[in-house]
Amino acid sequence: MRFPSATRLTTPHFNGYPAVLVRLERIGVAELEEVIIDAWLAKAPKRLAATYLAESGR
Repeated sequence: MRFPSATRLTTPHFNGYPAVLVRLERIGVAELEEVIIDAWLAKAPKRLAATYLAESGR
């Protein structure tokens, strides 16, 4: 994920913190879903993430 963008941002306060900041007024539902899933996949247990990926076809 690239920062900053039209829909995602960071601030010095959150540098190094495992969070994704989004501009809700600028992000579409599909992109928001992708950001949330990608963030979850980065932190989810590997076996659970693999099961999700296999079942979702991602």
